[in-house]
Amino acid sequence: MADSLQNAIKAVPQNLQAAKIAWQNTDQEWLAFAERFHSWGDLLNAQISQVLAETETLHWEIGAIADDVKALKQSMAALLARFDLSAQVKLRDEFTHHNSSSLKLIKTAISHLKALPNCSPDMMIMGGSLLSSTRFKTG
Repeated sequence: MADSLQNAIKAVPQNLQAAKIAWQNTDQEWLAFAERFHSWGDLLNAQISQVLAETETLHWEIGAIADDVKALKQSMAALLARFDLSAQVKLRDEFTHHNSSSLKLIKTAISHLKALPNCSPDMMIMGGSLLSSTRFKTG
């Protein structure tokens, strides 16, 4: 047992030297990796910052579009009420009297409705009811 303890003690400097060399090799590899990753990190941070900035802009644009759609819906509802029209098209709707001003308002509302990428069925029905009360076509 004393011999094995002596051999173990004699091997300590060699083992420490081997551990030091292994650490230096690993440390150099780690530093090289960390340096490369650091540059990737900067690149990713820049890209993420740009995405976040665009997302903020997009958030405000979507909010503005939602406000525009809400205003269009209110405008169409006001036109329906003004001309005593409803969601259900009635035979008498085509005899509704319009002046050039009211026709222009309806054309404008319909053109805004057409510009939407998609809209709710109730807005489509509102637009259809407004159009059914006019004699012009939307080509």
